[in-house]
Amino acid sequence: LLLLLQSSSGSSGSSSSARDTRGAAVGVVEIVGASARDNHLELSGVLKDGSVYSESCKFNRLFEGGVDTTVGDSNLGTRWKDGWWVKASTQNKEYHLTRGEGRKVEYKRVCIGDFKIEGTEEGNCIDLVVD
Repeated sequence: LLLLLQSSSGSSGSSSSARDTRGAAVGVVEIVGASARDNHLELSGVLKDGSVYSESCKFNRLFEGGVDTTVGDSNLGTRWKDGWWVKASTQNKEYHLTRGEGRKVEYKRVCIGDFKIEGTEEGNCIDLVVD
């Protein structure tokens, strides 16, 4: 069994109007776990508007037996049918969402309490509905 974790991060959430083009934004991505075959991602940092990532901004644990949903937030890293990705959770109890094409990136926030999964589709693409 081969496990492959693919993760990417970038500065698309930075403030291009700031003098240093970063502003208040800083992001940290850590791979945390028992081994290279048993781990999960943890995010920390600050978004360009000053919102702080939540302490529970952790992805599900990946291990040789599959995915352990008792560790982390199963919504992180998922994509809505309309292209919105759930990127992070904040201390304000919101999900930070992005979608984009090329260099055009859009952002929005959704209150975590208003969030539910309707169903799944092939490729881990899910339809998330806001009540």
